[in-house]
Amino acid sequence: MPPQRQQSDYGAGIYRYECASCHTPGRVAPPLGADAITARFAGAAELERYIANAMPYGRPRTLAAGDNWAVTAYILRQDRLLPRSAAELTPATAARVRFPRGAAR
Repeated sequence: MPPQRQQSDYGAGIYRYECASCHTPGRVAPPLGADAITARFAGAAELERYIANAMPYGRPRTLAAGDNWAVTAYILRQDRLLPRSAAELTPATAARVRFPRGAAR
């Protein structure tokens, strides 16, 4: 299994435990669809910084750095914003994962 797939699969578990209670339909925060993400963030690094500094709601900055990257990878893979060929997300590789604002794929 490619490292990026392992990372995003791990992020799926963290998302279910830490994020889904707010980010599901009918909850406090909106679901994290591609349109919402591309309208607000320019790329993976910017999204990860937001997650690292503001999430989980009510307990910001409580996830480990690797967990922030895993959740970012999961969200982007779910919304088809992470190319299949992308490497595992890190500060160095995330800079190459950019998306035009409002241009969900």
